[in-house]
Amino acid sequence: MQLWLDLQDSDLPSKIDSSEFSSAVDLRIGHDVYISEDYILNKEGKQIGAHFRIDDPDSQNKARCVIGSVEWLMVECSNWTMI
Repeated sequence: MQLWLDLQDSDLPSKIDSSEFSSAVDLRIGHDVYISEDYILNKEGKQIGAHFRIDDPDSQNKARCVIGSVEWLMVECSNWTMI
């Protein structure tokens, strides 16, 4: 399992020095990788994964359909029962 730190919507100052997290965090969203709608992009803008918000069985099935076709799959669950 990897640990990703999301700096995009943080209440922390935008110029946070995340180097203090570098030993514990594998990737920083908004620094190492970026989310653009349903895609995860690397620094060069190349798609390396897919992003889904899981709210219901239909969105869960859509996320399942891309398993094996992308390097990374990031899911956000609206509640713990969707995990």
